[in-house]
Amino acid sequence: MDRRTLYLYPLLAAACLACAGESGRSEGSPWLTDSDFVVAGLPDDADSSEVLATLGEPDSIISLPDPDEPDIELLAWAYPDLAIALGDDGLRYGVTLTGPGVATRRGLQTGDASARLRELYGRPHRGSNGTWDYVAPDDANGLHVMRVRIDDDRISWIFLGWLLE
Repeated sequence: MDRRTLYLYPLLAAACLACAGESGRSEGSPWLTDSDFVVAGLPDDADSSEVLATLGEPDSIISLPDPDEPDIELLAWAYPDLAIALGDDGLRYGVTLTGPGVATRRGLQTGDASARLRELYGRPHRGSNGTWDYVAPDDANGLHVMRVRIDDDRISWIFLGWLLE
């Protein structure tokens, strides 16, 4: 083996490692896990008492009739940069991130570029008109999701939880 070949091997190895590092960072996994639904320290199945203990009293409470059952009120507790949606049983069914002060478990925030979404979560399972859904594999109906709204190539809000049928 001559000297030029001896120097060539480390250069080729370094080039291969650099390329592998770039491709490994280009796109995250679209498969959501239980930890992806933990937001602001609240697990996916947190109840209203856990929300109060973790976040304190909400700034405001929004009440809307359930579209499927008008006798039932759906509540959302609003906090700076997020809102917690609670069912009539007091359990959290979703969290909407509305400001940059709160991030997903993987680090996505409102205001981030859509390229950051792709980097952290990969391609969405479904999407239309600027709304992308990443579906949790634990739900055959596709209702346990992270739904992300993109406006002008920026994340405008992020919902993590259960969609109403």
